[in-house]
Amino acid sequence: PRHSPWDERICVAPDGDLFEAVASGAATVLTAQVERFEARGVRLTSGELLPADLIVTATGISLRALGGVALFVDGVELAPSQLLHYKGVMFAGVPNLVAVVGYTNATWTLKAELVCAWACRLLNGLRARDFASATPAMPDHGGSTPRRRRALLLRLVDYVGVTAWYARQQLSAGYVRRAAHLLPRQGSHPPWRVHQSYWLDLLELYWQ
Repeated sequence: PRHSPWDERICVAPDGDLFEAVASGAATVLTAQVERFEARGVRLTSGELLPADLIVTATGISLRALGGVALFVDGVELAPSQLLHYKGVMFAGVPNLVAVVGYTNATWTLKAELVCAWACRLLNGLRARDFASATPAMPDHGGSTPRRRRALLLRLVDYVGVTAWYARQQLSAGYVRRAAHLLPRQGSHPPWRVHQSYWLDLLELYWQ
């Protein structure tokens, strides 16, 4: 097939029944490209005909950002596509909202653990300062603060191509492309980027 490994994959196999069926020989899995449907089955681009009595066109899942929750800030509803990621954890202009989204090219819980640890440090910091909320805000790009120097370092990492390499590892499945216009956006540089790299996230989420 034209897609790379991980681009198209089975998301859920309840009770492992699919794997049991394949192991027993009751079912087979064929990866190929469909040229057309015919009266007797499916014609592949290789010329092979797959006989079929019934064809189920499973085109993929439909993604729902933030689980489909309705998000309001000061009485104004915000669509997920209006949101800008902050460190892949929070969103610009939205107070006290942390979203856990794992990796698509590695174990999901690797990112989840980083996010949860970061959120705990944030909550502890708010409590220690007697603050009620935390809201990511776009920077003014001025000065040479430690935070700005860290952002510049991460931009340097971007420049040498590390994040560009990881960007090529992201899912390009149909269900992702169909929902792209509905998902939160990301910026051109950290901390407004969403990495698909544990090491870059470790640098950004732990190096305070």
